[in-house]
Amino acid sequence: MFGNPPAPILRHPADAHVQAVDLSDDGCWFASCGEDMTVRVTNLTDDDPAKTTLTFRGHERELKSIDFSPDCSWLVSTS
Repeated sequence: MFGNPPAPILRHPADAHVQAVDLSDDGCWFASCGEDMTVRVTNLTDDDPAKTTLTFRGHERELKSIDFSPDCSWLVSTS
């Protein structure tokens, strides 16, 4: 009736809760962070965003927040 649901764009491991998400002011970028101590950033303008999601590691504790700068040139995460 409604067709197939869209494939997920962004995934964190099933045992890691997503703590925060942010959409850039220009609507081009989506970011998330969570208990798995990673930041995931997806370019929503790409033909297949799921294939180009970037994963950043380096925090030593679970992440609590994430925020794009108003001009979309910076992304800040905190743990």
